[in-house]
Amino acid sequence: DKEAETKINNLIKEKFELKKIKDEELVMLSTSCDELKQENLKLNKELEKKTKLHEEEKNTQNMSISSTSQGIRSLKDEILSLQLTKYSLQKKIKDQDHQLQSECRARDDTSKQIEIFKKSTEEYKQQCEGVSKRLHHLSKLDNLESKKKNLLRILCFISFSASFNPSKIRTSFAIRF
Repeated sequence: DKEAETKINNLIKEKFELKKIKDEELVMLSTSCDELKQENLKLNKELEKKTKLHEEEKNTQNMSISSTSQGIRSLKDEILSLQLTKYSLQKKIKDQDHQLQSECRARDDTSKQIEIFKKSTEEYKQQCEGVSKRLHHLSKLDNLESKKKNLLRILCFISFSASFNPSKIRTSFAIRF
Protein backbone atom coordinates (compact mmCIF):
# COMPACT_ATOMS: atom_id res chain seq x y z
CA ASP A 1 0.00 0.00 0.00
CA LYS A 2 2.83 2.30 0.58
CA GLU A 3 3.93 1.86 -2.87
CA ALA A 4 0.54 2.75 -4.15
CA GLU A 5 0.46 5.76 -1.92
CA THR A 6 3.87 7.00 -3.16
CA LYS A 7 2.69 6.37 -6.69
CA ILE A 8 -0.46 8.36 -6.00
CA ASN A 9 1.60 11.11 -4.34
CA ASN A 10 4.00 11.06 -7.26
CA LEU A 11 1.09 11.16 -9.68
CA ILE A 12 -0.48 14.06 -7.74
CA LYS A 13 2.90 15.85 -7.72
CA GLU A 14 3.30 15.12 -11.37
CA LYS A 15 -0.23 16.38 -11.99
CA PHE A 16 0.55 19.61 -10.10
CA GLU A 17 3.86 19.97 -11.90
CA LEU A 18 2.17 19.33 -15.24
CA LYS A 19 -0.55 21.81 -14.31
CA LYS A 20 2.14 24.32 -13.28
CA ILE A 21 4.02 23.69 -16.55
CA LYS A 22 0.74 23.95 -18.42
CA ASP A 23 -0.10 27.24 -16.64
CA GLU A 24 3.41 28.57 -17.30
CA GLU A 25 3.16 27.55 -20.95
CA LEU A 26 -0.30 29.17 -21.16
CA VAL A 27 1.15 32.37 -19.68
CA MET A 28 4.09 32.19 -22.09
CA LEU A 29 1.75 31.42 -24.97
CA SER A 30 -0.53 34.30 -23.95
CA THR A 31 2.49 36.60 -23.66
CA SER A 32 3.76 35.44 -27.05
CA CYS A 33 0.30 35.90 -28.49
CA ASP A 34 0.14 39.44 -27.05
CA GLU A 35 3.61 40.19 -28.41
CA LEU A 36 2.60 38.79 -31.80
CA LYS A 37 -0.57 40.90 -31.75
CA GLN A 38 1.44 44.00 -30.88
CA GLU A 39 4.02 43.15 -33.57
CA ASN A 40 1.17 42.53 -36.02
CA LEU A 41 -0.41 45.89 -35.08
CA LYS A 42 2.95 47.59 -35.47
CA LEU A 43 3.50 45.94 -38.87
CA ASN A 44 -0.06 46.85 -39.93
CA LYS A 45 0.53 50.48 -38.92
CA GLU A 46 3.82 50.53 -40.85
CA LEU A 47 2.10 48.88 -43.80
CA GLU A 48 -0.73 51.44 -43.66
CA LYS A 49 1.82 54.25 -43.40
CA LYS A 50 3.80 52.90 -46.36
CA THR A 51 0.58 52.29 -48.30
CA LYS A 52 -0.53 55.85 -47.57
CA LEU A 53 2.87 57.20 -48.64
CA HIS A 54 2.74 55.03 -51.74
CA GLU A 55 -0.78 56.30 -52.54
CA GLU A 56 0.33 59.90 -52.02
CA GLU A 57 3.35 59.32 -54.23
CA LYS A 58 1.14 57.60 -56.79
CA ASN A 59 -1.32 60.53 -56.71
CA THR A 60 1.57 62.97 -57.07
CA GLN A 61 2.91 61.00 -60.02
CA ASN A 62 -0.59 60.80 -61.55
CA MET A 63 -0.97 64.55 -61.14
CA SER A 64 2.47 65.03 -62.67
CA ILE A 65 1.56 62.68 -65.54
CA SER A 66 -1.76 64.47 -65.99
CA SER A 67 -0.03 67.84 -65.95
CA THR A 68 2.58 66.57 -68.39
CA SER A 69 -0.15 65.11 -70.62
CA GLN A 70 -1.97 68.44 -70.59
CA GLY A 71 1.31 70.19 -71.38
CA ILE A 72 1.93 67.77 -74.25
CA ARG A 73 -1.63 68.28 -75.54
CA SER A 74 -1.16 72.03 -75.24
CA LEU A 75 2.15 71.81 -77.13
CA LYS A 76 0.55 69.62 -79.80
CA ASP A 77 -2.27 72.15 -80.18
CA GLU A 78 0.28 74.96 -80.38
CA ILE A 79 2.31 73.02 -82.96
CA LEU A 80 -0.84 72.42 -85.00
CA SER A 81 -1.72 76.10 -84.74
CA LEU A 82 1.79 77.07 -85.82
CA GLN A 83 1.64 74.62 -88.73
CA LEU A 84 -1.67 76.12 -89.84
CA THR A 85 -0.20 79.61 -89.52
CA LYS A 86 2.86 78.49 -91.49
CA TYR A 87 0.65 77.00 -94.21
CA SER A 88 -1.46 80.17 -94.28
CA LEU A 89 1.63 82.37 -94.55
CA GLN A 90 3.14 80.17 -97.26
CA LYS A 91 -0.12 80.37 -99.21
CA LYS A 92 -0.23 84.13 -98.72
CA ILE A 93 3.40 84.46 -99.90
CA LYS A 94 2.65 82.27 -102.91
CA ASP A 95 -0.44 84.33 -103.77
CA GLN A 96 1.47 87.60 -103.34
CA ASP A 97 4.33 86.26 -105.47
CA HIS A 98 1.84 85.25 -108.16
CA GLN A 99 0.20 88.68 -107.94
CA LEU A 100 3.61 90.39 -108.12
CA GLN A 101 4.53 88.36 -111.20
CA SER A 102 1.19 89.25 -112.79
CA GLU A 103 1.75 92.92 -111.99
CA CYS A 104 5.28 92.76 -113.43
CA ARG A 105 3.95 91.18 -116.63
CA ALA A 106 1.20 93.81 -116.78
CA ARG A 107 3.77 96.58 -116.22
CA ASP A 108 5.97 95.15 -118.98
CA ASP A 109 2.95 94.91 -121.30
CA THR A 110 1.98 98.48 -120.42
CA SER A 111 5.55 99.66 -121.07
CA LYS A 112 5.47 97.97 -124.48
CA GLN A 113 2.10 99.56 -125.24
CA ILE A 114 3.43 102.96 -124.15
CA GLU A 115 6.42 102.53 -126.48
CA ILE A 116 4.09 101.56 -129.33
CA PHE A 117 1.89 104.54 -128.48
CA LYS A 118 4.90 106.89 -128.43
CA LYS A 119 5.99 105.62 -131.84
CA SER A 120 2.44 105.95 -133.17
CA THR A 121 2.16 109.42 -131.68
CA GLU A 122 5.42 110.43 -133.29
CA GLU A 123 4.18 109.06 -136.61
CA TYR A 124 0.87 110.91 -136.18
CA LYS A 125 2.76 114.06 -135.30
CA GLN A 126 4.86 113.76 -138.44
CA GLN A 127 1.74 113.04 -140.49
CA CYS A 128 0.00 116.03 -138.94
CA GLU A 129 2.98 118.22 -139.70
CA GLY A 130 2.86 116.96 -143.28
CA VAL A 131 -0.89 117.59 -143.44
CA SER A 132 -0.37 121.02 -141.94
CA LYS A 133 2.24 121.82 -144.58
CA ARG A 134 -0.07 120.55 -147.32
CA LEU A 135 -2.94 122.58 -145.95
CA HIS A 136 -0.74 125.63 -145.82
CA HIS A 137 0.31 124.97 -149.39
CA LEU A 138 -3.30 124.39 -150.46
CA SER A 139 -4.46 127.53 -148.73
CA LYS A 140 -2.26 129.45 -151.10
CA LEU A 141 -4.04 128.00 -154.12
CA ASP A 142 -6.82 130.06 -155.58
CA ASN A 143 -9.10 127.25 -156.43
CA LEU A 144 -11.59 126.85 -153.63
CA GLU A 145 -13.00 123.56 -154.98
CA SER A 146 -9.64 121.88 -155.00
CA LYS A 147 -9.10 123.06 -151.43
CA LYS A 148 -12.35 121.46 -150.34
CA LYS A 149 -11.59 118.09 -152.00
CA ASN A 150 -8.09 117.94 -150.57
CA LEU A 151 -9.36 119.01 -147.18
CA LEU A 152 -11.94 116.21 -147.24
CA ARG A 153 -9.27 113.66 -148.18
CA ILE A 154 -7.00 114.86 -145.40
CA LEU A 155 -9.79 114.79 -142.86
CA CYS A 156 -10.65 111.25 -143.92
CA PHE A 157 -7.01 110.27 -143.56
CA ILE A 158 -6.75 111.90 -140.13
CA SER A 159 -9.98 110.30 -139.06
CA PHE A 160 -8.71 106.91 -140.26
CA SER A 161 -5.33 107.43 -138.54
CA ALA A 162 -6.94 108.56 -135.30
CA SER A 163 -9.20 105.50 -135.24
CA PHE A 164 -6.18 103.20 -135.63
CA ASN A 165 -4.72 103.10 -132.11
CA PRO A 166 -3.04 99.83 -130.98
CA SER A 167 -3.01 100.82 -127.31
CA LYS A 168 -6.67 101.80 -127.41
CA ILE A 169 -5.86 105.25 -126.16
CA ARG A 170 -7.89 107.99 -127.79
CA THR A 171 -6.02 110.93 -129.18
CA SER A 172 -7.17 114.12 -130.72
CA PHE A 173 -5.24 116.44 -132.95
CA ALA A 174 -5.77 120.13 -133.40
CA ILE A 175 -5.20 121.33 -136.91
CA ARG A 176 -4.50 125.00 -137.33
CA PHE A 177 -5.29 126.77 -140.58
